[in-house]
Amino acid sequence: MTNKYDDMSEEELIQKLDRGFMGPEDLKDIVSAMEAKGMKGGLIGIDEDDPMSEKVAKQYIDYHKNISTSSPTSRMVKKAIKQLLIKNITDKEIKEIILILAHSGNVKALRALEKFSKKSEGELRQWAQMGISECKMFLESELLDRAKIKVEDLSNTNQSTSVGKSSATGRLFEYLFSNQEEVEKAIEEFFDNSSIPKNTIPFENEAEEDLFADWIVFDYRLSSGSKLIESFIREFGDELSEKDRNSYEEMQFNKYGLFEVKRIMLDEWIDLESISTSKVYRVKEKMGTYGTSVGRLLIGRLGKQDGQWRIIGSNPIEVPVHLSKGAKQCFAKIKDLSPKFFRGFAKKIKYPDQKQ
Repeated sequence: MTNKYDDMSEEELIQKLDRGFMGPEDLKDIVSAMEAKGMKGGLIGIDEDDPMSEKVAKQYIDYHKNISTSSPTSRMVKKAIKQLLIKNITDKEIKEIILILAHSGNVKALRALEKFSKKSEGELRQWAQMGISECKMFLESELLDRAKIKVEDLSNTNQSTSVGKSSATGRLFEYLFSNQEEVEKAIEEFFDNSSIPKNTIPFENEAEEDLFADWIVFDYRLSSGSKLIESFIREFGDELSEKDRNSYEEMQFNKYGLFEVKRIMLDEWIDLESISTSKVYRVKEKMGTYGTSVGRLLIGRLGKQDGQWRIIGSNPIEVPVHLSKGAKQCFAKIKDLSPKFFRGFAKKIKYPDQKQ
């Protein structure tokens, strides 16, 4: 789909945002255009009926001009985390600490901000939430090796601050990225190449990038021999709510492969037939019902959430070919379909258009 904002300059995009008065579709397209130009940052949505939210958001943005937070060192981050837990410090000091942690792109910093947000209230809670959004943006940009724009809505500051799609898979990314050596090992394994330079991820297109993201979360085995979700539950299970822990437990039981779209109920569900097993899954889905049609082939992962099949992990990828009966039989004989298996198809596959 053509993005009408792609031809705008960075200055024009910023001016468009400053003017406001746009719907969610326009905002999505503007964010996409900004990311394509390598722009990073956070967009803060506020409740127009809440003057306090507007005031706090402006303060948070303006505060960036008064403090150097572009590249906090590991020593600065460690010190800031300790200071945030001290009770006898001023609000001004807390705000400076939040900005340092927000710009670190550090998993431990993110956890400290989340912990502080849960126990704080009022203006400082809103500051913490904006800091969390910025910290996630830096984390994701570094992990995926591309610019990210985070959109934070201050009109609902009582919601959980965990990362979300998948909030669940986003949190797993953060956990993984805390061990850079493990990430580099995974890259070498996925690309079958031990000579890839450090801090380099040789994605050829977005499809290949999403295949890697899905594989590293659900299929890759860490140096310990465990999969990422198993290791995460073992380390942080006691800190999770019962609902969150159950969600992670459910995520371990999933189905990955090539699926054919059999039936669609707009805004409700899609029936997907596994090419490998011929089993049909009724998948609860909203956006995806508009972006595909009966007979199309999708590569993706299904998992149970609250007892219903859903698309989990990365976005499903459309395969723009028709499979003969013989080809389907060949796929049925392959027992271990995974994102790594489909990497060779990445140059020929694309995403189905979707509507919000």
